[in-house]
Amino acid sequence: MSIFWALFLPSTQVLNEQLTAAQEALGIRIDKYYTIAERLPKNKGTVISLEKQIAEAKEENERIHRLMSLEYKREEHFKKDWKSFRGRRFERWVKRAFELLDLAVIMTIGSGDEGIDLVVQMDGWKLGVEVKGRKEGTKITGPQVRQSFSGIHPYGCGGFAFITNSEFTGPAIDYADGVNCVLINKNNMKSFVMGNIEFRKARLSRPHVDSPD
Repeated sequence: MSIFWALFLPSTQVLNEQLTAAQEALGIRIDKYYTIAERLPKNKGTVISLEKQIAEAKEENERIHRLMSLEYKREEHFKKDWKSFRGRRFERWVKRAFELLDLAVIMTIGSGDEGIDLVVQMDGWKLGVEVKGRKEGTKITGPQVRQSFSGIHPYGCGGFAFITNSEFTGPAIDYADGVNCVLINKNNMKSFVMGNIEFRKARLSRPHVDSPD
């Protein structure tokens, strides 16, 4: 019986070849297993990274759409007949321009005649703003800028800007340079409305005290 079945058994050489093939196949599967095992944490990290990038991309996309919407609103706001505005009407127009720059603004009680008209919340400090609507050819003088600048301190403002739909005299510009005041007139009004005016330069390093004269 054993002799009969022995006739059908593969030879030792064949068995060795099959064993070698099986070992090679098993080795390949083991290598593949470890390769997948090694890559798995990296793949998981990649997925997490991609999910984060997608979330950031969505957030950036929403921000861009929001900015595009604000830019359109700013352009429309600038198209208004602001050169003809006077008093509180011009103040409200300037206030809205700041709001379209995504800044919080309050109109002071004394707006209209005395003191500053607006207080704008900047990044960690307040900007006091004087707003004057004037007819064409009527310029803002140095004493006017000086008087308005003295009104920022009761509101705890750390900087000052003067905005007019007219222009400034030479002495007014000189005084403003000396106290880091940002001047906005009819010539750079669009830059202001569109958010291209740098207000950080108006921030005071220390409280300014006017001379008694």
